[in-house]
Amino acid sequence: MVKSALWDLTFVTQCKLGIPATYYNGYGCHCGVGGAGRPIDGIDECCMRHDKCYDNARDSLACSQLYILHYSYTCLNNETICYDNQDKCKDALCQSNEFIKIGQHILQ
Repeated sequence: MVKSALWDLTFVTQCKLGIPATYYNGYGCHCGVGGAGRPIDGIDECCMRHDKCYDNARDSLACSQLYILHYSYTCLNNETICYDNQDKCKDALCQSNEFIKIGQHILQ
């Protein structure tokens, strides 16, 4: 299996929330593919912010292959730690997945 940003997102969500990202696929207006409109709640807002962060990386940093990049991180005590010295696009992806922390606080 080829690792990718979507694969990484699943593990980041599992690390932080104990739930894989696929659990939220299709939830609200912004969780999963696409997204438009006003978020229905805090979880949906977390997905919207995550999407906007990816959009910013694509547009501002010219990261054209966001969904197939694999970035490096570790999971320690339910926190993800992005490794240093990655390229700008991989770093942006890892930082974008920090929005999962918002979802973590909403669910607690």
